[in-house]
Amino acid sequence: MVEQAKYTLLRTLGEVEVRAYTACVMAKTELPLDDRNLAFRQVASYIFGGNKEKKQIAMTAPVVMSHKIKTFTMAFIMPEEYSKQSLPAPISAAVKLESVPARTIAALRFSGFTSEQKTDEQIARLLAILAAEKIRVKGAPFVLGYNAPWTLPFLRRNEVAVEI
Repeated sequence: MVEQAKYTLLRTLGEVEVRAYTACVMAKTELPLDDRNLAFRQVASYIFGGNKEKKQIAMTAPVVMSHKIKTFTMAFIMPEEYSKQSLPAPISAAVKLESVPARTIAALRFSGFTSEQKTDEQIARLLAILAAEKIRVKGAPFVLGYNAPWTLPFLRRNEVAVEI
């Protein structure tokens, strides 16, 4: 089992979990919207030794994905033992290391593939629940993926989330 991002469950709002996450470091890349597979390969290459020290870094969950109008961002959360300063520098200029401060997010779980249509539907559900509870969001929603690509769709754990 892979290491997962650390959080404390603060409360539930029906299907939505409100969580307090600890600070972490992410390796991320941002590419044109139609390059999702390349985004995964770039960040995966970094943890599989595509860094200045040729060091392998353990895979963690979840993978964080988001998209804007024309770009797609994919990020891997680094194992808890690393700080931004202790991680090896990426070889690819497309991969950046980013420190993420502790934050509170609301997350809604779903299974299946993370197609744009399905994630948009789930994001709308999440935002409607938060609006009904009068909870303000900070920034844009994102997707959290927990499983390997070969996991059967009905067994996949995905979440849409947003900082609150």
